[in-house]
Amino acid sequence: MQRTKRHGRGRRRPAGASPLLRGVLLLMFPFLFAGVAGAQDTISPRPPQLQYVTVEPPTGDVSLSWSPSPDADVAGYIIYRNTRGIWVAVDTLRDPDATGYRDRTAHANLFAEGYVVAAYDSALNLSPLSAGHTTNLLQAAFDSCAATIPLVWSGYRGWDDALAAYTVLMSVDGSPYRPFDTLPPTTLTDTLRQAGAGRTYCFIVEAHHRNGWSSRSNRRCVVTTMSPPPSYVLCGTMAVADNRTVTLTFLTDPAAGAATYVLTRGTHPDILPDTVARITTSGETLLTFTDTPGDTLSRTLYYRLLIFNGCGREMIRSRPFTLLVPQVLPDDNANLIRWTHPLSYDTLLSLQIFRSTALSGMTLLAELSPADTLYRDDITGLLYQPGNTGDYCYQVVAAAPPHASEERHSASYAPCLHREAEVWLPNAFTPNGDGRNDLFAPVFNHLPEEYHLVITDRWGRTLFESTDPSEKWDGTDTQGNPVPAGTYVVHLSAVSPSGKTLRRTATVTVIIPH
Repeated sequence: MQRTKRHGRGRRRPAGASPLLRGVLLLMFPFLFAGVAGAQDTISPRPPQLQYVTVEPPTGDVSLSWSPSPDADVAGYIIYRNTRGIWVAVDTLRDPDATGYRDRTAHANLFAEGYVVAAYDSALNLSPLSAGHTTNLLQAAFDSCAATIPLVWSGYRGWDDALAAYTVLMSVDGSPYRPFDTLPPTTLTDTLRQAGAGRTYCFIVEAHHRNGWSSRSNRRCVVTTMSPPPSYVLCGTMAVADNRTVTLTFLTDPAAGAATYVLTRGTHPDILPDTVARITTSGETLLTFTDTPGDTLSRTLYYRLLIFNGCGREMIRSRPFTLLVPQVLPDDNANLIRWTHPLSYDTLLSLQIFRSTALSGMTLLAELSPADTLYRDDITGLLYQPGNTGDYCYQVVAAAPPHASEERHSASYAPCLHREAEVWLPNAFTPNGDGRNDLFAPVFNHLPEEYHLVITDRWGRTLFESTDPSEKWDGTDTQGNPVPAGTYVVHLSAVSPSGKTLRRTATVTVIIPH
């Protein structure tokens, strides 16, 4: 007598159990069929319902959960995994009450693994395969340029329209996983923005079924390794050689990784359009640049060092390194020096004023407060020194506190002022012996190299003559007699230290007070 199934259906061939599948089953599990060659039961049990598959982080194992076959004659279940498009049995469970399984040979960290489950009865009839389910494969990478972590996942397959949503779970530096984002079932990407440097971010994407089931993807961890940005870039020293070539140094953080350094220049501290130099280096403490700005040296210049990472993003910038170009103006027997306030340093210790002439090189004149922008140089003491050509050059030096062992100071461009040789002839004096305005002499702003002074009366008779610029007329004639009050003619010829010839003819009035 032939056996019938308790589910009451007639005898049928096992749907879904193809000859290839049976061949795989026979190949992998021959012990199931030993001693049953004469079995007459050929009715397949109904299949179980695979509810979900989920990845077990961090191993990549896959756990399956199903509802059992509704037939009473069930001897166990066979677990199949998709391998290159073929369902290959990975294990057989001889437990009719089994509703779950953990596949420890899965590689769900690397691939999206697909599964089906089939039931078999005591006569080794194989049920049709359950509906297939495929794990969700998550991929993540760190974009160091944008400081973001893009996420993309393959999506959970098996629930179709019953898939309700995805939840992205995130752990930072080993902290418990917390929801980071919840997305609709049609969305398979997400992005963590503003990722911190040097941290470990781990992600899992959890798929949700409308009836409450959930399935986790593999775990994907990302370490945000980034070259640290330099913590500082400081203006170091600045000097101008031959009033043409500017040499600048900057002090940078040696702990920073490789970076591109761009030196810019302009005439406004906030707008520096000219690129002077671009270099890529790593671990440098002192960077040196040279520049020949040409005509732009006619006014104050600003330099700034910009530091970019490998992605072309600016990380840090220096203060505007100020190249002072002082103005020098004549002011009677003095020179006025004006300059803008330097912006190179956070703290300025002092400003020093230096002067050079044909008589000496740069000599310190004064040390001023950091707030000063004006200095008056009285040059009276230089006017009559031999060799003074009337050329005066000035330099302003700004000094800042040193950084570590490195000095920090900047010397300005050194503009020069040429004071033309000049002479003034007084038009009157009172030679009465009272000690006030008793003598007459030309007034120079320099010491003449050659000098000849002649004073005559209106008839051309010489009353006084001298080739010594320090000798003055006391109002007497060549015999030592006082001249009467009146007007006399002055003839002057002189040659300045620069070779300029000065000739003057004028009158001077002798006044004899009563």
